[in-house]
Amino acid sequence: MRFTDEKITETTEQKNMELFKKTNFGLTAGASYTFLKNFCFEARYYFGLSNIYNEDNLPKTPNAVTTANAKNHAFQIGLAYMFNLKKM
Repeated sequence: MRFTDEKITETTEQKNMELFKKTNFGLTAGASYTFLKNFCFEARYYFGLSNIYNEDNLPKTPNAVTTANAKNHAFQIGLAYMFNLKKM
């Protein structure tokens, strides 16, 4: 552990959160398949279109160009059961 006279004003997590944008956007595509009348299998893919790094807050170093480009991508699968609810 290192001790300094420097006052700690932010945690590492807070500093890391400043590196990322709070919002992003992308496209989602998916499909589902129903079997045995009540079960459903689902699969989706999310393709991020926007850069999630906040380039204004990236560390600056002399004589170096700092750029970063990262996008969110996600694959989701699911199994669902559909209840047969009838109105009374």
